[in-house]
Amino acid sequence: MGKLGNAMIYKYTSDSFFREIKLFFHDAETVLDIGCGVRPCLDIIPKTHICLDPSKEYMDILKSCHPKNTQYIFLNTDALTGLKTFADLSVDTVLALDLIEHLKKEDGFELLKEADRVAKKQIIFFTPLGFVSNEQTDSDTDAWGLHGKELQKHRSGWLPEDFGDAYDFHICETLYKKETHTAKVDKDFGAFYAIKNKFYKETSPLPETPLFVKEAAQKQEPNFYDKILQSKEAQIKNQNELLKNQNEQIKNQSEQIKILNEQIKNQNEQLEKINLSLAIIRKHPYFKLRRLAKKYIIRPIKSLINDEVKTVSNSAFFNKKWYLEEYDDVRKASMDPAKHYVKFGWKEGRNPGPDFNGEDYLDKRPDVREEEMCPLYHYEKFGKYEI
Repeated sequence: MGKLGNAMIYKYTSDSFFREIKLFFHDAETVLDIGCGVRPCLDIIPKTHICLDPSKEYMDILKSCHPKNTQYIFLNTDALTGLKTFADLSVDTVLALDLIEHLKKEDGFELLKEADRVAKKQIIFFTPLGFVSNEQTDSDTDAWGLHGKELQKHRSGWLPEDFGDAYDFHICETLYKKETHTAKVDKDFGAFYAIKNKFYKETSPLPETPLFVKEAAQKQEPNFYDKILQSKEAQIKNQNELLKNQNEQIKNQSEQIKILNEQIKNQNEQLEKINLSLAIIRKHPYFKLRRLAKKYIIRPIKSLINDEVKTVSNSAFFNKKWYLEEYDDVRKASMDPAKHYVKFGWKEGRNPGPDFNGEDYLDKRPDVREEEMCPLYHYEKFGKYEI
């Protein structure tokens, strides 16, 4: 720790710098964050956070990240023009982080003057220690891949003595390495915070609509801030209306669920009655006979048909390809040819292949015709073994 006139100088290492500096930030209800870029400072959480930046592209990104957060107000204008619209002592804290080095030196001194006029409690600047060139010639975009290259150009360098002894200084001389910095810089460099504490005491509370909003509106354009406030009020009203509608929907859905539960209860009662009726019906003698018929008649018949199909399919006289070509209706029906022949084909006078005539076989064996047995099946099981 050292001194510069009446100013205190604190020095830090790079690993503790950003962590320890937060201890010197005061709480605030209103913060003006000048040159916030694509992300506002989150080290102070105020009730009203005014984000000011000249890049519309940066502002659009910020708005999309905080679409429903009424804490934020977004101003798309340059630092000096925007700052001059604010009334004296109209915000608690003015933040200008990584900003002043992008201005010409004379504009930077005017920014210091305007920040002192507007801030009620604290002013916080953060900037490289001395001039650091960051010219980028190989890309049309900035460090974020956006179109703010010209805005990101360094135009001045700053040292603690430029701010005067009304500020305290928090310095890290080895903060950035040129090979790891997001911007293309020509050397390793340090940076510092310049913090001015004003210890302003209010004599009367701010009105419900802050005074700085009304006076700043008169200096910039008619109804500018009124429109912002109206927009925020409209958003709150829409959110309340949406919440009301959602609560109504939840109420209606609860009623519907209640009705559905009642219907399910009634259907369960009906299902119990049906199950009871089925239990009684299943005890009837008819169902006992049906189970016996299934066991001793239907299943054996199915088994016999399956055996016939298998036997015919394996027969040397059954020609699957010939059968499908000969009988186009079987092919179009996509039916298994062996199964079709066993169940229907031989009864319709169809042959299993070019080398076996079922009708001739049945004419020579009237007993087989009388038993209504598939001729090729009879041949494979019995006929070819008969003398």
